[in-house]
Amino acid sequence: EVQSWKTSAGLVQMTKDAVYGNRMLHVLVEQPKGTTAVTWTAKVTRYGDVGQGRLPGNARYSQASSMIPLDGTARELAQKLGVTDASMDATTRAKRIYDDVLSEMKYDKSGIGWGRGSFEHATTVCEGNCTDFHSRFIGVARAAGMPVRFTMGIPLKDGKSSYNSYHCWAHYLDDGRWKPVDISEADKVADTDPAKAQWFFGNLDPNRISLSFGRDVPLAPAAKSGPRNYFVFPYAEADGREVPLNKKENWRFDWRALDG
Repeated sequence: EVQSWKTSAGLVQMTKDAVYGNRMLHVLVEQPKGTTAVTWTAKVTRYGDVGQGRLPGNARYSQASSMIPLDGTARELAQKLGVTDASMDATTRAKRIYDDVLSEMKYDKSGIGWGRGSFEHATTVCEGNCTDFHSRFIGVARAAGMPVRFTMGIPLKDGKSSYNSYHCWAHYLDDGRWKPVDISEADKVADTDPAKAQWFFGNLDPNRISLSFGRDVPLAPAAKSGPRNYFVFPYAEADGREVPLNKKENWRFDWRALDG
């Protein structure tokens, strides 16, 4: 059900996408005369994550996406790693894939092609950021028949109160529980703290907030450009065309700790 209310800026709607159930804020400004600033606030209680048992499944968590095909290389890697046997324990299978991604990829945001969550980039260039690391994990796991969920959010870094980028991670399904992995964060500490790198298999620190699930996320109402590769930053259209918001000053996440 869509919730709507009018503001001085225009019509505001709280919507939900039909595929993943992500809640979204849609603002319609008729004949804008200048810049429109959109803000939202939330009070969040954060916990470390060692597995979630109540969030529902979704058929999309077992399927390919536009950037993560499940045939070809993904299936070949799944077979090579010996994780295609559905009778094998899910955590054992996921750990093999996790270790392979951790050993074969490098966290590196130089060059071109990184940051799109391209499985091809993650298995040929073998470098990138969190979207690339977890796309490789997702592709191999789903090709092996394992449901995996992609989560996009923001990190709450120590000593900071503002951030203008994102972070993502994944969960695999094991006997009704969604168990977390954060392989890109593991890679950052693999050389200096191998135990911490292994800790990120099955554990997430509480210094993060999730904002959306899934890839190829349909906006509600639908965007003229189609589903978003992932959804974390604002998206805008005018006269049926996308308004580029590629500069980081167009978005910012601020936070502060609350007592109690």
